[in-house]
Amino acid sequence: MKKLIASTVIAIAFIPVMLTGCGEKKQDSASAAIEKSKEFQTVEQKANYLIGQAEKFYKANEYKEAVTTAQHVLSQLDKESSKAKKILEDAKSGLAEEAQKAAGGLKDAVKGIGK
Repeated sequence: MKKLIASTVIAIAFIPVMLTGCGEKKQDSASAAIEKSKEFQTVEQKANYLIGQAEKFYKANEYKEAVTTAQHVLSQLDKESSKAKKILEDAKSGLAEEAQKAAGGLKDAVKGIGK
């Protein structure tokens, strides 16, 4: 009887994870992720799916896609999502770092022209 109860509790705990698609592969773009999220029934499921996608974009250094996805969550699904806000902040920082690196490389290239 204890095994049945434990199994039931574990199954119930993992249902939200299975329904929100946390194990889904990263989509190719934010627009593809947003389109895929329309397959989910509830706003919470859509938001959770898209937050997972935004995290995957961020981890893959696809900062523009992470920003777009997180902004969609905040503007269309959950204005108060702390996870989406954090991803948005982190992804914007990643974009700023990329821009600084590109500017530094351009500066070095311009210096090399005059030599």
